[in-house]
Amino acid sequence: MFYGLDDDYCRLCKSLDGSIFHIICQCPRFAQTEYRRRHDRIARNLHWALCKKYGFLVAKRPSEHFGARTIANGKVRLLWDSQLDIVGRTSANKPDISIFEDNSITLIDVTIPGDPKVLQKEQEKIEKYREISEELADYWHRPVKFIPITIGALGTVTPNYDRYFNELDDFSSIHNRICMELRYQMS
Repeated sequence: MFYGLDDDYCRLCKSLDGSIFHIICQCPRFAQTEYRRRHDRIARNLHWALCKKYGFLVAKRPSEHFGARTIANGKVRLLWDSQLDIVGRTSANKPDISIFEDNSITLIDVTIPGDPKVLQKEQEKIEKYREISEELADYWHRPVKFIPITIGALGTVTPNYDRYFNELDDFSSIHNRICMELRYQMS
């Protein structure tokens, strides 16, 4: 028997939960580093694909893409991890990606919870962004669409995942890129 294999605590944060679930998505020692990096890689893939779709200059591969906070051309303004200025709003106003087109606004927020919580987290994101979507629609006089991209830390997706990706238009291949990113992180 090896020393420490029967211990039930996390060796990183010393909590009483040393489960694999705790390590891959709950340990506070990873929250601002590894979990954020995993989230940003998925969001960066989406941003890269959107930049490419709207005709912006992009890196050869998504892994080399570092999006500007704001990028615009005659058709669209694309915001990356930028706070939306809405009077009186202090929370739920910083989606990962915001797309302002002439006739619509799309907000995209990525979350990567533990696999058993994907449905719960997707619903939380929808609720969190419902009010801001209504406020933006009233202010800009355009329809606002919110797209929650919820992928479990081990790759589980919600039943709505395909529908949300179809709403992004021309994104059938981005799912494969995201799966490759998740696989790369786990290897």
